Amino acid sequence: MKHGNLRTATLAAVTFGAFALTTASQAQQIPDRATLDAMLGANKIEDDFENYNVAFGGAENLDTYTLDSSTVANGQGPGLVNAGATYSDPSATQLQWNGDTYFSLQTRTLLANGSLGSIDIKYDANCSAMGIDLRAFSGYGYSGTVDIYDLGGSLVGSVPFSLSSGGAENAFVGWQHDPGISYVSIYSSNFGWSPVIDNHAYGTTGFSLAVTGDCPGVMTASATGATPNAWVGFGYGYRSGQTKVPGCPGLYLDIDRAKEGGRAKADANGDASIQGRVPAGACGRVIVQAADLEACETSNVVGI
Repeated sequence: MKHGNLRTATLAAVTFGAFALTTASQAQQIPDRATLDAMLGANKIEDDFENYNVAFGGAENLDTYTLDSSTVANGQGPGLVNAGATYSDPSATQLQWNGDTYFSLQTRTLLANGSLGSIDIKYDANCSAMGIDLRAFSGYGYSGTVDIYDLGGSLVGSVPFSLSSGGAENAFVGWQHDPGISYVSIYSSNFGWSPVIDNHAYGTTGFSLAVTGDCPGVMTASATGATPNAWVGFGYGYRSGQTKVPGCPGLYLDIDRAKEGGRAKADANGDASIQGRVPAGACGRVIVQAADLEACETSNVVGI
């Protein structure tokens, strides 16, 4: 690996190594919230849906079918949820905020009050693990499914769940996919409204990568959670696959025939970054991943 700036495949670069078929990334169901919390640590972002004022025992339609940190609904907001996720009704009807004790629910919750029985969550921030509580109105039990999609929009996990009585009953669904989760779809065919969601936690599992800036233009690849004072390598390519990381036996980038964009030494906080000018031909085509060369660990994959 050379030291240097982030480059695209249109420029000369040193390859990380020979193509290999071994898969190193994790894609698995997370069994419970305690496991999810331990995986996310300080990187956890959580929406508990307590920031919207709704009457005790009541519910309010938001007159919007999307909700993010910038949303203002019925004069409330912004800041109703954290920056990093967008909640939406795929039928483009509206979302509904439920108050504490509404149909015996034990807390404030959210659902999509549309016609498809589904609610989607799109991740605007890096996400490699997520978990959510599913609830039901008392007397309206149902079964449903949570589908999890990777950064390319391919299904990587599907978890069924069932709630028999509702009210205080709760079903937790969690999933880990180290290369990154782009969105989840939570749905049921029992009713027109979606499953009721609560306590949605998500984030990156330790070592993570973010790419900022305008494409085309100057962009910065920033890794966090690396081993303090360790060298961090940044690789890029055009499609998913596996590429060996030299010096780390058994470790692979999740990029086919990855090339090196540069190296940077992490500071005492485990932060490392490189910067470079990215041409228009790379926008929407190139994916980037970082490798902690001391811990022999890879980050999530980010598209530019």
